[in-house]
Amino acid sequence: MKLPDLNALNSPIHLTGSLDDYLDTLTPFLQHSYSIAVFDKSGTRCFVNASSLYLLEDGSDSLDAFYAKQPLQQAKTFRGALAACMNSGQCQSARLCVYFDRHINVELNLQFQPLLSDDKVVGCQLSVGEETFSYNRHHLARLQHTLESYRVHLNRVTHDKLKADSFVQALLKNAPFPMMLLNQHRQVMQINEACEHLFGLVSRQAMAESCELFLDCYQTHHGCPLLEQHKEVNLEAGLCLANQSQDTHILRSAVLLTEKGEPIILEAFIDISDRYRAEQDLKHANARNRLLLESTSDGIFGLDLETRFTFVNRSAAEMFGYNANALLGRRMHEVMHYADEDGRPQKKEDLAIYQTLKFGKKCSTDAVFSVYEGQPIPVQYSSSPVFDNGVLTGAVIVFRNVAESRALNKKMEYMATHDSLTGLLNRNEFERLVNAQITLCRAEHQSAALSYIDLDQFKLVNDTCGHAAGDALLRQLTNVLQNNMRKGDILARLGGDEFGILFLNVDINQALALTDAVCRIIEEFRFIWEGKSFSIKASGGVAMIDEYVEDDSKLMSAADSACYIAKERGRNMVHLYEHNDEAVTKRKSEMIWVSRLNEALLRNQFRLYYQPIIHRGDTAQCRFIEFLVRLQQPEYSEDDNITLPGAFIPAAERYNLMPQVDRWVTRQACDWIVKHNGSNPQLDLCAINLSGHTIGNSDFAQFLEGQFRAHPNIARHICFEITETAAVADLKRAIDFINFIKGFGCQFALDDFGTGMSSFSYLKNLPVDFLKIDGTFVRDMSTDRVDYAMVEAINQVGQVMGIQTIAEYVENARIVDQLVMIGVDYMQGNHLAEPQPLNRFSPRSLKLTHLIH
Repeated sequence: MKLPDLNALNSPIHLTGSLDDYLDTLTPFLQHSYSIAVFDKSGTRCFVNASSLYLLEDGSDSLDAFYAKQPLQQAKTFRGALAACMNSGQCQSARLCVYFDRHINVELNLQFQPLLSDDKVVGCQLSVGEETFSYNRHHLARLQHTLESYRVHLNRVTHDKLKADSFVQALLKNAPFPMMLLNQHRQVMQINEACEHLFGLVSRQAMAESCELFLDCYQTHHGCPLLEQHKEVNLEAGLCLANQSQDTHILRSAVLLTEKGEPIILEAFIDISDRYRAEQDLKHANARNRLLLESTSDGIFGLDLETRFTFVNRSAAEMFGYNANALLGRRMHEVMHYADEDGRPQKKEDLAIYQTLKFGKKCSTDAVFSVYEGQPIPVQYSSSPVFDNGVLTGAVIVFRNVAESRALNKKMEYMATHDSLTGLLNRNEFERLVNAQITLCRAEHQSAALSYIDLDQFKLVNDTCGHAAGDALLRQLTNVLQNNMRKGDILARLGGDEFGILFLNVDINQALALTDAVCRIIEEFRFIWEGKSFSIKASGGVAMIDEYVEDDSKLMSAADSACYIAKERGRNMVHLYEHNDEAVTKRKSEMIWVSRLNEALLRNQFRLYYQPIIHRGDTAQCRFIEFLVRLQQPEYSEDDNITLPGAFIPAAERYNLMPQVDRWVTRQACDWIVKHNGSNPQLDLCAINLSGHTIGNSDFAQFLEGQFRAHPNIARHICFEITETAAVADLKRAIDFINFIKGFGCQFALDDFGTGMSSFSYLKNLPVDFLKIDGTFVRDMSTDRVDYAMVEAINQVGQVMGIQTIAEYVENARIVDQLVMIGVDYMQGNHLAEPQPLNRFSPRSLKLTHLIH
């Protein structure tokens, strides 16, 4: 609403309704800096804003009623103008002075406008116009009284011909105010210490100088009226600036001391700089607050106790779709209503705003502002009570449009619970729903099933056509699966090519049938990419949910294990998890070993052992040993027993941990060889076992290259052992790896030879130096003719090809004799020497205790 211009308010105000209706329209001015008040026909004040209340009542005294200490409203001039307006029905004007504190007087221009209803006066509106700072007559009256006393005394001294100069000196010195004596030419005759301090002068500098040199009050007020108007006693007060400091603001008073002869003027001053600066700071603060109110992006509006808008900032008006002035005075419910986030209207008594207006408490909450002529606005808002002299008068509401942030939050929530590629639930959300289903089944004795689906040929699509094709396959397959899900069942993508399905209210047979149906749907699905057609299959694992299931993590693990068993047993099938399932138990055991092995690698808990490999021609000294790995984890057993590799190697191979284990063994072995090579010149060769996962591993090959380049002399002392099955799995890769390592001077042994179905057919292609005959043949060769013949045949092939042979698992003296008779080059077994910790190695340990005859 545009502020009124008092200069134009010179006509009565004609009301279109009652006086109460008109008062409602003035609500926006309650907190306004402009002063407005309304009186009814009886002269009783019925509306007053904060600014007007301060002038009329709170600490403001009219000079007309100064000695009676009456408020401005009770001053004769005020009451006379008010009564004249009421009686005549015509506008009345009055000018009154009020004082504040001790220093500032304000001259007010009061405009009284009659309020007419049907041409009858029903009240009067007071508007306070221009406010002019004037002098504080309350304080100046005291000063005048003092100065008058001084004048009387000075005249008496003059008439009695006393020592006027001494008296004036004492007067100036003891006066509590800055004072100076001026002659008729405005030249300084004398100043006191307080005046010196105020202007930063000393008496000798100011004497005989015009006061205009350091005070601009004469220029501002056009001379001294005491002399120009020939008044014997007068006061001249005004806001002046000291020329020496533009920051000093003073009030000036003057009195004429002499009645006859040359005029002498006594000037007194009051420093009001602090008050002046405070007023300026307040003006600037108000301007900043107004600017802040209009520039903030938060919506802010005020309400009175009847929920009428008292003020609305620009942001709030824009969000409501109204002009700010158009909202002032309107009731809140005429513009909008409140609703929950789901759009349901809230009851009036439940609204935070009404709680504030009723109980005077600050409230904060989320809501939806449903604007009648615009879109609903989801907001976060706070309502704060407004008090006037301890009386609740309304509330201020600050709100923020959170539509964008809530949309972003919903998107983030969706992303946190859904797979970005397929739009299905992700693992975290799926596990949460599974856990909820477990709780429900336990409470209501229901049954459900968790199915774990893993695609069997998905990697083929990725490798053949790229990941873009794999992503397209997953999206298409997701659509197919969703179209074939029962209502209520939950499908999720658990990661990669793995899916999870939660079947509700099913028994075992239904769960297996539904999971098998999903696998058949996947099998029938055809994926076309760039003219190529792909068919994929899936394996499924099922774990039932009943009142005995403990938690979702164990259930997910059970379904995963069952799916893994289905894959191991031929793929494209479904396996049901049961508590006594041996296959699942074995896999769980391997899973436990995975964590133990990772911990052992991290905490360096592996240990190296060694076992001699004895040449049949040696009679007293061994020149060949094999490094063996053991695991020591006392925290997982009741004693410090060493764990043999047969317990953890299968798990390490299944979960691709062998390259890390082989690297640890190789590094430790190389360090040991470097350290002991000089002290054991009789030790020619050390065997190190490598798994099939390590052969062809480029990182491991680089690691070996680094070891051999750092220690060039150790390669000739190393013989790597690889198993026959590992070599056959990828013959070309094995040959390339062997040739690369042999280039540094190492030798190779083919371990467990004879276990394969076509061992002899590929042997001629492998550049190995030793054949290590599988121990299962050696161990029973003394009692089994077939085993004896196998050992003899392998040895003969090796001799023909120029490859030395090693027989392991030598357990007794008869086997030793037979191996010597056959002509096997090396023997290894507990009968000859048991494995020992490498840290106990000494040259003596290479001396044979069992001689070969």
